[in-house]
Amino acid sequence: MVPITGKSDRVALFPMTTQEPGANRLALRVPETERRRLKLSGTMQSWILVDEGNIDVLPGSYHVEPISYDPPTHAYGHFSEAFMRQVLQTLAKAIRTKRIKLVKRPE
Repeated sequence: MVPITGKSDRVALFPMTTQEPGANRLALRVPETERRRLKLSGTMQSWILVDEGNIDVLPGSYHVEPISYDPPTHAYGHFSEAFMRQVLQTLAKAIRTKRIKLVKRPE
């Protein structure tokens, strides 16, 4: 999740997957330390796809599933600053090379 502006609740959400991306995709492997930080289950590797994303609004995005429904409760984990720098550098590369597709979701 990357904020679109500092004065909005709009964010860009990038998918995370356990399927290894194809060679034509712009993706980052999530290090095991970051997987533990997010409390991801399982032992499979994960990747963030940074060549596609959804522009959405938080809270309330159907892309982010609540950890509890009664009452609805969301827990947004976070990556370390060092890993987020890598994500943002890769995202900047995607923007510069025009390899990014962002889809705006209805508000």
